[in-house]
Order: sequence, then structure tokens, then C-alpha cells
Amino acid sequence: MSDVVVRIPVESWSITELTKETYCCCFQPVQIWGDDVEVEIFLPTAIGTKEMAKDAAISAVPLLEEELAWLQMNKGELGKAMEWAKERAEEWIWDDPDFVELSDNEGYVELDGETVCVPISDEAFLNSLFLWSVVFEQVDGAGSFKMSIELGNKPDYFAGHRIHMDIDEHKNFVNQGL
Repeated sequence: MSDVVVRIPVESWSITELTKETYCCCFQPVQIWGDDVEVEIFLPTAIGTKEMAKDAAISAVPLLEEELAWLQMNKGELGKAMEWAKERAEEWIWDDPDFVELSDNEGYVELDGETVCVPISDEAFLNSLFLWSVVFEQVDGAGSFKMSIELGNKPDYFAGHRIHMDIDEHKNFVNQGL
């Protein structure tokens, strides 16, 4: 266990959606990578009432906080798994009508008031990433959860599209696309 701590405030939780398939408990935003991030937990309807779903979510808080602390510490590992996204961003930049080509392999465009150069450095791409949301979905009655994340970039390399990644049981980031 690390000494990184991410707290999920439970005092103001509410059940925001009740469907035939899941209860959805939305948490207040938590701080990850220096930004407020909405964290959601999806629980199966077998939980019962809304209050029972809320109690089940609250009992999962220590596990979820541990997962969020792991995510907080592993942005660099995420960057290693995102080479495909960096390449896609470069393709989109090359296709931008305002792109200024400097040579066969280099150029720049203005995005969100920033000059973005191609090729994009690994560090610049990693620094552009921010979490849009983190979703935990209960996968069995024993309290284990699947974690997925939705990411954005600033500057916005993907014109409003978000990157979707799952985190598997071995803590690998798995690309789910844009």
C-alpha cells in the first residue's frame, strides 16, 4: 500500500439513476492528478433498495480509495499505454486545415490558444491528459469492481472526443478507443 491517499467524501452521495439493470451512485468529485474528477459506481439491482445500494457503495469505499490512489500514482504508466493515442493526435493535427508544415516530419497548429508541434513529445502528450471520469462497476456479488476511465486532453487534440480505457485485473491499461 502506498502513502498516496485519495478520499471519497460519502456525506453527500446520492443515487442519481435507478434503472432495471443498475443503481448508479454518483460521488462528489475527487482530486486526481490535480483536477476534480467525477467518480461513479454501478451496482447490480440485486442490491435491493436505493438505501441498500448506497450502503453497499459506502462499504466499498476503502477498496475504491485504494484503486484511486493507484491511479493517482500511475499516470506515467498510462502514458506508456497511450502511444496509439499520441499517434492518432498527430494524424489529426496533420489533417487540420490550419496546420503549418515546416518539413516532411514537422509542423505546428494552434489548439486552445497553444502552439502544438508535431511530432508531439511523450512528455507533452502525458501532460495534456486529464481524467474526465472514473467508473467502477461491480462485477460480482463478492465486492470486486472493474475500473474504467475517460480521458480528455488540454490542448484538445481530439476535437472534443474522449479516450476510453479499462484497467484490467493485472493493472494494465486497456485501450477501448475514442
